[in-house]
Amino acid sequence: MLNQLKVRASTVFPVLIPTLISTPMTVFNARALASLVTVAGNALSKRLTIILGALGKVLEEDHHGELQSAVDDALRALLASIQDPEGLNTLMLLLLGWSVASALQACTYTEGSVLQGQE
Repeated sequence: MLNQLKVRASTVFPVLIPTLISTPMTVFNARALASLVTVAGNALSKRLTIILGALGKVLEEDHHGELQSAVDDALRALLASIQDPEGLNTLMLLLLGWSVASALQACTYTEGSVLQGQE
């Protein structure tokens, strides 16, 4: 029975994910995503970057209460559902990449501000 669920997740996940993470994201889609990732198993690792990117984008852009709460819940469910080494490695590399990009952006902004102030 468990084997059948894993096969189904591998089959259904690639079809549902693009629909659930499409923009503009709805509260319903965020809640459905939160439920889906908890049963996805190893199929989650292959779509982790796409899902995290979409959730991060919504968090950056949207500050409405109900959608923000639903996306927060989906993000928590997603992070709690990553259990395999491949998924953990993907998560670590993605977060590291985001932190480096953020640091570089901050350095560029700071250097530009300093240079403008000296002219």
